Amino acid sequence: MNLLVDHPFGDALAGIEVPNWCHGVWQRERLAWPGGEDRAKTVLWIQTPVLFADLRVPPPGQVGEEQGFAGHLLVSGRICAWQRPLDLKPPSGPGDAGAMYRDGTYMLECGIHDNYLEDWRQIADGTRHLAATRGDVRVADGEIQWPAEGLLELLVACGSHVIHAVRDGATASLRYGSFDAASGQVTPQWQVGARDATVAADNPWSIWHDTMAPVARDALLGSLDALPAKT
Repeated sequence: MNLLVDHPFGDALAGIEVPNWCHGVWQRERLAWPGGEDRAKTVLWIQTPVLFADLRVPPPGQVGEEQGFAGHLLVSGRICAWQRPLDLKPPSGPGDAGAMYRDGTYMLECGIHDNYLEDWRQIADGTRHLAATRGDVRVADGEIQWPAEGLLELLVACGSHVIHAVRDGATASLRYGSFDAASGQVTPQWQVGARDATVAADNPWSIWHDTMAPVARDALLGSLDALPAKT
């Protein structure tokens, strides 16, 4: 079985790629809102030239709300709007958007629709990255059309950081792991959402962006179908 297909979008992606200052792996250091803040939750955001995934895990030993979402990012000036077709907790109201201000490896996010601040630190750049999907995703007239129903998978990787997001009917799951290019193996670290979401192992991947070595890319994609859940 061929794991890969060339991305079918041609030059259509050029018009929707996000600026380089967004790229990479970002770890949240603080969320602040009027009267409170959170520094304990593990939050990782992987951003490739179009696709992204974001995973949020409560501190070890503490009961808290798991969160995770994935899709594509729209950028207008300094305003980032996260389009979240794969989401454990879809936002209500006007959506998810923030004004972003970068200084070196740090980024400040200011809420547009809600009153909050998020401090982000870049822990890996986006030089070596991979973005891929499985499912009936289309690009037409400068817009991404995500399937409203059916199985959907999204993978983003930067360096050794990998998030694999799956939507299987009414259930969704996001898994974060560390990829070793030498061995071709992913070591799972965190998972949020359903522990038994199905993957479309018999279907090929559509590649959106790829700067990985082909051998490493193929090993990464092949390993995801057997990636065990870590609870």
